[in-house]
Amino acid sequence: MNKKQVGISVVIPTRNEEKYLGRLLNSINRQTYTNFEVLVCDFNSSDKTREIAKEKGARVIGVRKRGQSHARNVGIKNAKGDIIAFIDADFVLSKGLFEDSVKKMREGVAAAVPKFSLDTAGVPLSKQGFYSFCLKVDNLWKKISLSTYNPRAYGCVFCSAKEVHNAGFFKENLLVSEDPDFYNRLRREGRFILLRKSAKLSFRRILKRGLLLSGYLYLKSDLKYYFKAKRTSAMPEVR
Repeated sequence: MNKKQVGISVVIPTRNEEKYLGRLLNSINRQTYTNFEVLVCDFNSSDKTREIAKEKGARVIGVRKRGQSHARNVGIKNAKGDIIAFIDADFVLSKGLFEDSVKKMREGVAAAVPKFSLDTAGVPLSKQGFYSFCLKVDNLWKKISLSTYNPRAYGCVFCSAKEVHNAGFFKENLLVSEDPDFYNRLRREGRFILLRKSAKLSFRRILKRGLLLSGYLYLKSDLKYYFKAKRTSAMPEVR
């Protein structure tokens, strides 16, 4: 990548994300690397999601179908950057994450994944230690998996736009396992690496359903994906 031409296109799928989107956009606008565009791909939000996005300098693109995969695909088609960052609306980025990602992506990798730390918003103090430990385990698993053809990548991933187009789009019939399906294909286009900088991960979905039920649903869906079974479960109310 030419140093003068590297731009980041941030793709954020949204639907009624007024509670979280502003925090993410604030953390994006505080980045030390400033050659970026933000595409908020919104499906029929009835709250202030679109207003917040516009106020903070994002481009809002209305999408016609529900689902993160469709919204991301719309973002891919409209992205102008050399790097496409797929970021969920409930993340908060550490300062310097964009700069770190550009530096690593210049090494010619297909994707760069940040470490995750706990977003404590809404998490009871008594559970914060446990969830932080879970994320440390997840980061270790992530680091090991990135050298395989089943990379643990989700939520916040910086990808080479060229390799994204080579890998193809997100499959819109997958409501939960769209990440492993897409990133497994992208991994075949090049290496994945772990970044030094981090992003704060929200536990809102787990807090909504409970740890055991959430873990069961995600595991069930992933197993069905890997064994090519028909997928019937999804979590539409939080996705």
